[in-house]
Parts: sequence; structure tokens; C-alpha cells
Amino acid sequence: ESKDPWITNLCYFGSMRELGTTYSLLSENIVRQLRFLHDKYQIATEDKVYAPYQDQVMELTSRLDSSDVVSTMQKLNQPLMATEEKYITKFVLATSIIEVGIDIQRLSLMTILNQPKNTSQYIQTSGRVGRNKNKPGLIITIFSPMRPRDRSHYEKFKAYHQKLHSQVEPTSVTPFSDAAIRRMLHGAFFMYLGAYMPQIYFRDPQLEFPFEKFERFKKLILERNVLVTSEQENNQKLENYLNDIPNIWNNVQADIYEDEMDNDIDSRPLIMQASSWRKHITPSFLIPNSLRSVDGTARGEIITPPYVEEG
Repeated sequence: ESKDPWITNLCYFGSMRELGTTYSLLSENIVRQLRFLHDKYQIATEDKVYAPYQDQVMELTSRLDSSDVVSTMQKLNQPLMATEEKYITKFVLATSIIEVGIDIQRLSLMTILNQPKNTSQYIQTSGRVGRNKNKPGLIITIFSPMRPRDRSHYEKFKAYHQKLHSQVEPTSVTPFSDAAIRRMLHGAFFMYLGAYMPQIYFRDPQLEFPFEKFERFKKLILERNVLVTSEQENNQKLENYLNDIPNIWNNVQADIYEDEMDNDIDSRPLIMQASSWRKHITPSFLIPNSLRSVDGTARGEIITPPYVEEG
């Protein structure tokens, strides 16, 4: 009972190729290497360590049928006391299927081959073992010196784990979802203008609205939305957001195109960086630095003069 939580090693792989390589090592290379060591050091029979039998190595991947996944989990839930040790599963070779929905209380030992690409994936994967508070988990990560990501995580291992959850990457969103439209539509429009309008246009203090370019952009986006979503309701919502662009443009009453460091602090830029601070909150178009995520940003406003006591 004392060794049951750690007798089965749950091995996580980022690809089927790596999993297949390990399976070959377990079935051939490790057998030969152990036999060589037994002979070299004249190890007594009772002290010999043997490679796992073929029946002691299981696979838990997406290429298994759902019924096979269920039977595999049932077998993994059987404690050592309920079966002879020679029949217990020693290695479980798994891929991303274990990230969610796999909850086996018995397991407390895991080996992760190479650092997963995303921190969220790393957290989900490593959380599959040690789920019983009385059976703490042991997780061993095998880094490759040939992979830059692995070397970086090895060098910053302690610091990375001390602030693990702050390292979680922004989540991606579905194209043309409401969040993506609200956050990215204005940025896409000004990227379009930057590609088709001459540079002298952006230096004009009048900044008249380019109706012709806007109609072309609107047609392009609506057609693209139909190809991606095929939803009439979503198309109408997108068109409403597009029709708001000329109204916002007029409400800004801009005197410069872009907010820059050397501009007058009281100027009214047409576009601003989404997370930038200004003395006055303006109705400018807020353009994100990146179109890879829809994480929110906050703009600060000083409402009490500094060094002045209230009351």
C-alpha cells in the first residue's frame, strides 16, 4: 500500500512521435541495457531490476476508442493490493488527452518529456497526479539541451514555478466572436487605411473620414464573416459595429492622427494605444498593440490632485 501511488509512472508527451520513441525504448533498448548491467556487475537474481512487460505498458491517447479509454482508466484505478505486482501497470504513455477529464486519484508519479508549449497546458497536465492529499505527487520533467525552450525553463526553473500562474498565456478566441469584434475591428480598419492611404493623409489635421475606403473595408469584412461563420445574426451584429465607426470618428473631433510622446497633452488624437494614459479621457479609437488576444486593458485617470489633502 505504501508504494502503490508511485508504482505507476504517468508519462506525458507533446507528440505521438515522442511517445512512439519511448515505447520502443521500453520494449527493446531498456531490456538490453538492464541485461548488460546485470552481467557487468554480477547482480544477484533477487536484486535484479527488470524492464516492464508489454502488458505493464499502456497507452492513453486520442487514437483510442472511447470504450478503450474507459477500460484503461478502470484498470489504472485498481490499487496494488487488489492485484499482483507483475500485473500492475508500470508505465502509462499519454498525450494531451489527459489534460482535462482524466481524474485518477491513485496516481502520484509523473514524467513530463520536454516542457509543454503553453503554461496553461503545463498546469493542466501536471495536475493529473497527486490529487489525493495523503499521497503527494512527484513530477519529473526531462529537458532536452537541444531545445531552446527547455534550456530556458531549466535555467529559470525556480523563478518560473514561484510565479507559475502569472505566466499563463492569453487565451485565443473564435474568429468573429463578439469579443474579437469589439476588441479588434477598429485596429483592423486602421491597418487597412495604412495600407491603402498615402502618408500625407495621416498628417492632415482635418482628417476627413474616407468613406470610399470604409465601404470597401466593410464589404471585405462582411464577406469574410460569412465565409467563417455562416450566421446571419452574427453578420448583422458585425454590420452594426462597422456602422459605428464613422460616428466615433466624428465624435473624436481629432486634431492629430496618432497619440505620440511629443504631442501636446491636451491634443485630441484619432487613435490611441489601448493601454495608454492621458490627462483627459478622450473618445479616441483605442487600438491594441497585438491582435493575438482579447485580454482587457485598463486606462488610469487621476481624480485627486497629488499632494493635496482631501477635506
